[in-house]
Amino acid sequence: MSQLNEYLVFFRKLRNILAHQNNLDTAQIINLAEGFGIEISEEVANLVLTDWRVTRFIYESVSYGQDEFFKFIRELIVSINPRNVLLIPHPSTIQLLTVLNDLHVDSSIVNSALFNEEGIKLLNRITDGNLRYSIVEKDDLRLQSFDLVLDLGPFGMKGGIEVEELLQIAPIEKSGKIIHFAAPSFFLANKNSGKNTAAREGFNLSAIFEFPPGSFDRTNIVSSLVVIDKSPQQKVFAARAFGEQEGAKRVISNWVSGITSQNPEFGVMVEVQEFHGLRSIIARKELESLATNRGYKPLDFDEVILSYKVTRSENFERCKHLPNSVYVPKMYGKSATTQDKLSERLKSYIQLELNSDVADARFFCLMMNDVFGKQMFECVATGNTMRAISRSGLKQLPIYLPDIERQQDIIKAYETIRNVESELEIIKSKCWLSESKVEEVGQMISKFAPINTVDYLLSELPFPLASILQLYKSFTADSDKDRYETLLHFFEAT
Repeated sequence: MSQLNEYLVFFRKLRNILAHQNNLDTAQIINLAEGFGIEISEEVANLVLTDWRVTRFIYESVSYGQDEFFKFIRELIVSINPRNVLLIPHPSTIQLLTVLNDLHVDSSIVNSALFNEEGIKLLNRITDGNLRYSIVEKDDLRLQSFDLVLDLGPFGMKGGIEVEELLQIAPIEKSGKIIHFAAPSFFLANKNSGKNTAAREGFNLSAIFEFPPGSFDRTNIVSSLVVIDKSPQQKVFAARAFGEQEGAKRVISNWVSGITSQNPEFGVMVEVQEFHGLRSIIARKELESLATNRGYKPLDFDEVILSYKVTRSENFERCKHLPNSVYVPKMYGKSATTQDKLSERLKSYIQLELNSDVADARFFCLMMNDVFGKQMFECVATGNTMRAISRSGLKQLPIYLPDIERQQDIIKAYETIRNVESELEIIKSKCWLSESKVEEVGQMISKFAPINTVDYLLSELPFPLASILQLYKSFTADSDKDRYETLLHFFEAT
């Protein structure tokens, strides 16, 4: 069956050529195939050029998913070790069928609008292969049972089976599993999302394997393989879907063994309702580490946030200002302590009223505009390119804070820094004024120059101590021993 894979690689190359060049002849197609080490007859080459069904098969059967996708699928199927598999058809069913035949697994395909039987017959005819499969009518599914159901239909492709219908009719054994290809909407909080539909039908999520953006030809959306079954699950295993074999085997082994890795990409256990994507899980891990380094302590949302309001308006909406409040854009941007400091281009933002016993709005605002706040945002934000915090996600915002006294010390330090920055900006502007004197600018900036500690102490200390330092200063830079002994004398005298 390995030759089938060679033909699929050839078809992928041919698809790209046909998309940009439509004047090929049969001889050119035969020569192209020879370049891949395979032979096709003149009759088949002519079919490629003249039969739209063949062209459609060549285009669709290899246009969905990169090789990494099918490598990971193969490792996942091997770990489940099914005896028989049901495929919900879509354009790349042929590639999945090839994987299953290589693994010598009995395969059945649901007859539907997306089932391209002509294409599969063509591939058998071209390769003299022996693709083993049977066709099952959807109405007859309840009469059969399978160890594994593969539902890997692409985004926006109609003609297959919807998630709810699939879960209602899925003919799996008691210990069987469903592998479903899920878009980000599968994990939304609304009642009709995939995860909530699965829960209503008595199913649980066993694992989520997330592919990075760009893994599929048709879309740049982050997508996942979700393993669904009926075994009791307190939490779900979430990990990166690695294309290379070593990474894929490690991740799948961690799932099977129930191992949680220090690196979230290799698998962690999370609450289903708290899953917003692997990006958020990694952000939580990094935020926890950052908080530990800063000495911040975790606090419950309700302990810090007294009330919140999410604005919804096409125009800039103002809400009643509350004491000790901070205003955070729903899509990451600069937070503020007053609405006047927000950009009027904002269509929506969140007002957070803080508990003054544990949080100062001025500090919270500074923190949200720092890398720490960016990580907090990433922990609960949803979306691929236009990431934003939803009302339901807001309640899951992880909050770490120092004690209130330290917050106020940091506020004072920042105010000093702002004042210094303002003074430096004034000095910089004076440098370019024709009437400014160099001496005047020099005097203004001198107070920001670093202080020579020895010279400063010579002018401030009493004579006996100052004289020791004067001796220290008189030695040359290479007189290490003399300078060292003089400093010892100085510190003993103090």
